[in-house]
Amino acid sequence: MNVKRLWVLALLLTLTLLSTTVSVLVRANVAPIPLSYQRITTISGPDIPPHVATWAFDISWVDETTQRYYLADASNARVDKYSRARFAF
Repeated sequence: MNVKRLWVLALLLTLTLLSTTVSVLVRANVAPIPLSYQRITTISGPDIPPHVATWAFDISWVDETTQRYYLADASNARVDKYSRARFAF
């Protein structure tokens, strides 16, 4: 008889923990965090944006020490380099 009570208590505890966890997860996903991103400027340069029907890039990288932004441009098979320090392409 005691073993049966222990199993019932264990089952009730498990169900309580599971329902609490699901409730917390649902509440966390309901209230979206407002994004605070904004466009500062538009980068322009020769063929930026490219004058092709499709434009694609592979990867980009920022070098913080030199303040340069590198973009692997797949639409014209080259690497574009932008200088943040000089605002130059």
